[in-house]
Amino acid sequence: MAILEYAEAAARAWRRVTIKEQAKIKKYFHLRPTQSGITLVSTLPFLAMRGKDVKTEAEVFRLLSAISNHYDEITQDDEKSAKDMVLELLEIEEGSRNEEETLEYDIQARMINHMSQDLNLAAQLKSAESIRFVASEVILQRGPHRVDIIGFNGTTLYFFELKKDRTTKVRQVRDYVEHYSGSELFRKLMSLYPMISVPSYKEIKGVMVMRYAESSIHHRRWRALEEENRIQIIFYQNSLVFHSAAS
Repeated sequence: MAILEYAEAAARAWRRVTIKEQAKIKKYFHLRPTQSGITLVSTLPFLAMRGKDVKTEAEVFRLLSAISNHYDEITQDDEKSAKDMVLELLEIEEGSRNEEETLEYDIQARMINHMSQDLNLAAQLKSAESIRFVASEVILQRGPHRVDIIGFNGTTLYFFELKKDRTTKVRQVRDYVEHYSGSELFRKLMSLYPMISVPSYKEIKGVMVMRYAESSIHHRRWRALEEENRIQIIFYQNSLVFHSAAS
């Protein structure tokens, strides 16, 4: 299947980049193989979940090299100049989004950027290990089974479905887990995935991620929905991540 070939091509390009360069690139970019090619995806705050589509290993390597060579300019404190650099250098198209789409993609990008170091996320999911980011917007074929974010803790794959508000329609996540749990094609894709491959895993767990509200978080309906659908429900709050000028 084409997606496997593109995953292999992306992984080969990624392996051509040095470990030091990889560490920089994956802070704000990741690779997404699809049925039609390979997408370089940005999680930069000013270009959240925007991408550039290519077809070959050589094109992927060119983009990765460009990020590495111009990393300081891409992450400079002059955000307008940084954005202009990314749009020109990587040929990412900004496009247009409505307010709701912008909010959802912003939440998705922020979760991806921080989840690997987020010990609180692991604690809420009762994982002894941190949950590393693997992939975004994963889908094997046309249809409804597009997973927002996939994470991995060394034994378990987590399917995260993000919502900008709260909803009781959580069956969607259960369907994703059921759809992919028995798929050998999906297992093969995960084993070939660029940046962080998953050669094997014991199980897949579904997680619905919704906006926090103190008055509703302890409502018994959430526990009932978790049990009924065999998933987990967690709530996010907007927060700040702090860095000192010396760090």
